[in-house]
Amino acid sequence: MLKKIFSLITALLILSSCGYTPMFSKNFENDYIIKIKDFKGDNDLNNFIRQKINRVIDNDKNDVKIFEISFVTSYSKEIQTKDKSSKVKQYSLIANANFTIENNGTVEKVVFNEKSIMSKLSDDFEESNYEKSFKDNVSQIFVNKLTMFLSRIK
Repeated sequence: MLKKIFSLITALLILSSCGYTPMFSKNFENDYIIKIKDFKGDNDLNNFIRQKINRVIDNDKNDVKIFEISFVTSYSKEIQTKDKSSKVKQYSLIANANFTIENNGTVEKVVFNEKSIMSKLSDDFEESNYEKSFKDNVSQIFVNKLTMFLSRIK
């Protein structure tokens, strides 16, 4: 027990003084602006992505790269497993986002996919909320991947 406490305190002391700062914090400066041209697909996923892009990017900068982005999203909920009485036990949740990025006449395409398995819930309302939270979390992953991709473009 004493070893666990000692190792926990040691780990906290080492990690607290390493100078780690989150990449997507307010201190992180992007050298680009994102303008959303067009979006199609799943409405919930599109709204979450738009909100998160607007939260990450400061559009009041001058002399920076401007990326015009179009994206198409898709979401599907497929039956993964059934029991002996043909009742659904698990679903497979699949979200895709295809981004088309335009910058100075060049066009690049990038595709992001995420998949998760959800157990069948007894209440349809809870299941709907779970799916909505999955879309919210996946949209954050997509935006993080997109900003990392954009930061690497010269």
